[in-house]
Amino acid sequence: KTLSAKLTINKAEFTGISFSNKSYTYSGDERTLLVTGQIPAGTSVQYSNNSGTNAGEYNASVVLSNSNYNTKTLSAKLTINKAEFSGIKFESKTYNYTGSEIQLLISGQVPSGTEVIYNNNRATNAGEYNASVTLKNSNYVDKVLTAKLTIINIVNTAKNLIDKILVRPDAWSFMPAAFNESALACKTNPVIDFSTQFVDVDDISKKFIGKQMYVLWEGVYELQNF
Repeated sequence: KTLSAKLTINKAEFTGISFSNKSYTYSGDERTLLVTGQIPAGTSVQYSNNSGTNAGEYNASVVLSNSNYNTKTLSAKLTINKAEFSGIKFESKTYNYTGSEIQLLISGQVPSGTEVIYNNNRATNAGEYNASVTLKNSNYVDKVLTAKLTIINIVNTAKNLIDKILVRPDAWSFMPAAFNESALACKTNPVIDFSTQFVDVDDISKKFIGKQMYVLWEGVYELQNF
């Protein structure tokens, strides 16, 4: 008598193998998701969308195939987060007025592909300008930097500084009240430039107070109105 029977060896399930989500910060390097665990010999491992370089989310998958195992598909998410801009400066600066346009610019290494958008960073006339710059890049978090552009007129600045340091007294306080302009019989001031080296005596008005006294009076008048 002959007996027969069937020996069936069922395919096993893959076990102890993981394909996990992972998160990275953009660095310019390629990032890759791989399975972990003991993979049986002879297993075919086929990945899909498991690598990325630029910031974003990648829905990855892997298919494990082996004649002795049931085919298994695993999925995971690869996340590459945007990086922060670093090493870039936008500093406040002061310049002397020259009549030419002056502008503030950023310094440092700007990543390739970055859009640099300036606002109010250039000027010609003396004054203070609140400037800003916006950095945009698909792999970086948008960044806004601010700085102040100051253009000074050195002549006006010097005069303002002197005025702040020196409290100029009222010149008329040193003169007799009778010499005040309101007390003079003649109200019209003749045009005489005492800044020149020589002034013709005949050109000096008496102004009803005498030529010599008028020279003193005119000096006080010019000092007071400087």
